[in-house]
Amino acid sequence: MSVAPKPSEHDLISAHRVEGATVYSAEGRTVGVIRNLMIEKQSGHVRSALISKEGTSAANQWLAPIPWSELHYDTDLSGYVVDAAKLENAPWVEGDAALESDLPWRGKVFSHWVAQNYWGMS
Repeated sequence: MSVAPKPSEHDLISAHRVEGATVYSAEGRTVGVIRNLMIEKQSGHVRSALISKEGTSAANQWLAPIPWSELHYDTDLSGYVVDAAKLENAPWVEGDAALESDLPWRGKVFSHWVAQNYWGMS
């Protein structure tokens, strides 16, 4: 479901306000929390968000990286909306160290979400 963004006075948000933001299903049910953002060094673009399951602590947590293009900000919820079924079946990883350097694993993530990768490989 693609929803056109509502106009806003401010279209920018500080990373510290995104981290910790609630992630909702399309039905408005809480499904997780944004724990971190993955930013491409060269372009400065946010490429993915690391989501932890609702109710898990920050220590030793399992994370699902979601391509940034798959999150949609909902002004009514003041949070991000994601396809909950895809999140449930997404590739999960313990911690985020491997996400920085493991290109094949990132390919698996972007393939799962059927999202265009940003590094020019399929």
